[in-house]
Amino acid sequence: IKSNSLFKKYLGDEKETSSKLINGFYHSGDLGFVDVDGYLFIEARRTDLIVTGGENVNPIEVEKAILHIVGIRDVCVFAKQDKTWGQIVACAIVKEDNFINEKMIKEILKQQLAGYKIPKQFFFTDILPRTSLGKLEREKIKKMF
Repeated sequence: IKSNSLFKKYLGDEKETSSKLINGFYHSGDLGFVDVDGYLFIEARRTDLIVTGGENVNPIEVEKAILHIVGIRDVCVFAKQDKTWGQIVACAIVKEDNFINEKMIKEILKQQLAGYKIPKQFFFTDILPRTSLGKLEREKIKKMF
């Protein structure tokens, strides 16, 4: 992002300033895409990306696939540290009913996602915390599991 009204620096935080402001451009860390009509959609933040075995996984993509499964009410996909892979894909799920289980979810996801994107750890919970704007509180959820 570059603008005449862009701020000059973070007050008292030179390290953050130098990591975000480069050659007059602000690097937000947002990830998105432009659709065929030219509209920009922001989907995730670079810091939310999961790097597992050298492959990048966008948690939003995995969440969308899981939310399409009948019997799933809510989901949050996040990284868990792993000695072998660096990070693994994990998810916290709120089920609508007790019929759906981890094995069934994995089988359905195999039809939709590359193998490295399928969560290796599943956690089931009654609720996922969200902000007042309805966004998942990813850091809080990670700490829960």
